[in-house]
Amino acid sequence: MRMSKIISTRQHPVKILSYTTKSFWLILIPLARDLFASRFTLSQWLYGSWLSILTVVAIFAFALARWLTVTYSIEDNCIISRSGFFGILESKISYRRLSCVSARQGPVLRIFRASTVYLATAGNDKAVKLTMSKRSTERLFSHILSETPPSTRYRFVPGNIRLAIFSLLFSSSLSGIIILVTALTQAKRVLGNQPEKLLTSSIYKLSEQARRILGGIPPVLTAVVSAVILLKSISFITNLFRHLNFSITRLGEKLYVESGFVSRRMHILSRENIVFCDIHQGLIMKLSGLCSIRIFCSGYGRKNKELGVLVPITSKERIKSSVKLLLPHMKSVKRQLSPPKGSAMSFVLLPLLLCVGVALAAVALRYLQPAFFEVALWLFVVPGYATIRFLIVRIVSLFTSGIGQDSPLFRLDYCKGFSFHTVIVPSEKISGISLRQSPLQKISGKCTLYVTMCSPTNRKHKLRGMYLDDVLTILRRGFVNSDRI
Repeated sequence: MRMSKIISTRQHPVKILSYTTKSFWLILIPLARDLFASRFTLSQWLYGSWLSILTVVAIFAFALARWLTVTYSIEDNCIISRSGFFGILESKISYRRLSCVSARQGPVLRIFRASTVYLATAGNDKAVKLTMSKRSTERLFSHILSETPPSTRYRFVPGNIRLAIFSLLFSSSLSGIIILVTALTQAKRVLGNQPEKLLTSSIYKLSEQARRILGGIPPVLTAVVSAVILLKSISFITNLFRHLNFSITRLGEKLYVESGFVSRRMHILSRENIVFCDIHQGLIMKLSGLCSIRIFCSGYGRKNKELGVLVPITSKERIKSSVKLLLPHMKSVKRQLSPPKGSAMSFVLLPLLLCVGVALAAVALRYLQPAFFEVALWLFVVPGYATIRFLIVRIVSLFTSGIGQDSPLFRLDYCKGFSFHTVIVPSEKISGISLRQSPLQKISGKCTLYVTMCSPTNRKHKLRGMYLDDVLTILRRGFVNSDRI
C-alpha cells in the first residue's frame, strides 16, 4: 500500500535557539547591557560593539542555516528525518521498529507549545532527536497508537502521597550534587560567580545558626550536615516534580507513560522491546515491604539520568497483580537456588574491611593529630554510618539472593551497592552468561554468575556464592542446546 504523507515540515522555530552556541548568550547579555548604559545612543553602541554584533549575527545565521536544513515527514507507517548542509542524511524509522518514543516539554517549550521528541529503536540507544510543535507531536503519537485495540486498555495511577514517598526514598546526595553542579555551571556562564558565592554564604550562615542552637558541635560538621540536607532536598524536589501526575496505560502491545509537573514527559513503549523488569528496593523499603518496579527499554529513562519507572512504588503484595496487568508476559518466577550460609564471607568481607578501615583511621588520627580528633570524630560519623549500613545490606542479601527459572523466564535476585534487585528477564533477552571461580571457590565448588542482557549498555548482573553444579542445572533447563553459557 502506498504511504500517504501527513506532515512534511521543519522543526519548531524555537529550535534555532538551541542551535546557537553558548557564546551567543555570553555575548548577547553584555551587548544589551552596553546598549542601556549608552542611553540608547545607537551610533555609539554600534561603533563600540561592532565586532560583538557581527559575532552574534554570524552565530544566529549559522543556527538559522542548521534549522533550515533539517526537515521531517510523518507518514502512515514511518517517520523520515533529513539533515545536512552539503548533502542529505536521511533516517527512515518504521513505527514497528521503535522501542520508545519520548516527548519532553520543559517550561520554555511549554510557552512556545513545542516539545523535544526522541525516537529510539531496540538496537540503538542513540535516539533521533527532533523539536516538534504540539500539534505535530500529538499527530505522531496518535498515529503510532492507531492500531491499538480498545479492549486491551488498563491504566495505573499512583496517588501523590505514594509519589512523595517514592521521591523521598530515592533521593540521594549524589544526584543532588549532579543537579546542583549542573545548575551552578549554567548560571555561572550567565551571572558569573555570584550564584556560587550566594550558596556558600547561605550554607555558612545556616551552619552557624545550627551551631548556636545545638551547641558543642564543630562548625565543620554542621556545614557538612547542612550540605547533605540541602543536596537531598534538591534531589527530593527534583524527583517529586519529575514524577508528579504519573500514569501508565497499557494499550495492546504499547505502554503509554505520562509524568511531570513543571516539565511534562510522555513516552510510548513497545512491550516486545522491554529487555527486563527490575523490582528495586532499598534497605528501608526491604524492611517495610515496599518496592519500585522499573523496566529497561532502549530509549526510556536514559535521558537526563531519569529512572525507567513502570510502577513508582507499591507494596510487596501488589507486585504480581501490577506486573501481570501491565506486562502479562513477565509472569512471577520463584527463586529456586540461594547461596549457602557458608558463602557468608564472600558477602560481608568487603563491608567488614571498610568498617575496620574507618575505625583504624579514627584511632590513627587520635594519636597522630590529637588536636583535631574531636572535629574528625564527628566527621567519621558519616562514613561509619555508610559502612555499617553497607554491612547490613550485604547480610540481608545473603538470605535474599538467588536464581530461578520458569521457561522462558529467568529470575535473578542480587544486591548492588545499597539496593536490592529482583530481575525478571526472558531467556531470549540474555546475550551472554559466564561463570567464574576464584582459587578458593574452586576448592569449595562455588562460583560467581554474570548475566549480560541484550541492550546497548551491555549491563551485567552479578550473583555470587552459589554452588557451580546447582547453577549449571538451572541454566541448562533454560538454555537447551545453547552456546550462551
